[in-house]
Formats: sequence, C-alpha cells, structure tokens
Amino acid sequence: MSDLINTYSVPDTRKDWLFMVEIESPAYISVTLIPDKLSADHGSIRDYLKLKIGQSWQTPDDMILTVIEDINNALVPKWLEVIYENDGVTLKVEDRQPGMEDLKLP
Repeated sequence: MSDLINTYSVPDTRKDWLFMVEIESPAYISVTLIPDKLSADHGSIRDYLKLKIGQSWQTPDDMILTVIEDINNALVPKWLEVIYENDGVTLKVEDRQPGMEDLKLP
C-alpha cells in the first residue's frame, strides 16, 4: 500500500462518485475510479502518479499494475481504470468489485 495516497471518507456513500486524475508529462496517465467508502485527496493522488511515472520501470505494464494495486489497497474502490499512453502505445487496465460487472459509464 502507498503511504503517499491520503484518503478521506466519501461524503455520501449512497451516490456513485466518479473521480478522475490525469498526468500529461512525461507520458499520459489517467486514473478514473468510483470510490466505495474511501476517496483520495486529489493532490496526493496526482503527486503519487507523478512519482510513479517518473520512476524507472522495465515496462509500462509493471507501472500500471503497481498503480492499480496501490490504489486498490488504499481505497478499495468499486471500479478503477488506469490508462497509459506514450509513443503511440496505449494500455488500459480496469478492475472492479463483484456486482459492478454491468457498469456503464457515459
């Protein structure tokens, strides 16, 4: 789990909140999630992504999987999507809790 991601209780758990953060340099990475009981401080998730994208990775896949695991461990979101784009390559990884299989986002 990442100590860099500061969390807080979702203000109203009866609603599905859509949380999005994007970093555009040195590569594009986007995190979109629907929190369950915890959400992330916007600044801390942005700073976490900047740190991760700036580290040396064998493959972008390794970075994306680390990001997904860290966010899942910190927040346990209902649904999570991470998109990475660089040099004409796009990776999109999605994870969801049981019961979210039929999720349709606009």
